[in-house]
Amino acid sequence: MRQQWLDCSGNQSVLKECEALLDGDKANYGAQRRLIFVMGAPRAGASAIAKELYAVAVRRGVRCLALGEAPWGTNVNLRNHYLRSLEVPLLPDDFWSNELSSRPYEAVVALRAYQAVLIDDGHDYFRCNKSVVRRNFDRVLQLTEVGAKQQVFVFGLHDILEPVAIKAANAGIEIIRLSLSSMPNDERYHNFVNRLISRYPIRNDMDRPFVDIGSVHRFSKGRVGLTADVVRDICSGLVLI
Repeated sequence: MRQQWLDCSGNQSVLKECEALLDGDKANYGAQRRLIFVMGAPRAGASAIAKELYAVAVRRGVRCLALGEAPWGTNVNLRNHYLRSLEVPLLPDDFWSNELSSRPYEAVVALRAYQAVLIDDGHDYFRCNKSVVRRNFDRVLQLTEVGAKQQVFVFGLHDILEPVAIKAANAGIEIIRLSLSSMPNDERYHNFVNRLISRYPIRNDMDRPFVDIGSVHRFSKGRVGLTADVVRDICSGLVLI
């Protein structure tokens, strides 16, 4: 089950920026060819933002297509993941084709009129062999076409996605970069860790795990996602730091 988002997270401001872009002026979706990159270090929390943004879209009635984490088996073909996310019967010849267009699937997309596409773990589509990377890049650009009228968000690792953003900008696409920063070891970080701890059921004070927040910060370097993982493992009795 997806954990409730904590508004004391260091990624709260980035989530709010994403929400503002998601809402926008719905009459002007796709007025410009645009890609929104949400990037950070490993375990910075990009996937959590992707999941929360999708939940926000559902609550607000924004028609949104979310691509889950890649790869699907060993498949890192973005087109396959996109079509599979439509959750319609698969047509083998069209599904496995390397062509960018497919009339049956395009008809489904046109009828649903998605206003946003969220690509989680986007870096996985750009650290494979060069021919697949080229196809995936072309597919991402295709999603920004004016006729699609949708905001396209790509979440993932900065070191891999930044060159993709540069290449897309050189192709004439408007690029918005939202960076995920580490949290300093301050009062807000301590509040964040304590809120994370409160997620886990504790029968009595004797069962309450000891969490050295300073050690958690040193180990996680203040990265939001890694902090959440460390607290989860401590509260589950899997690790002591």
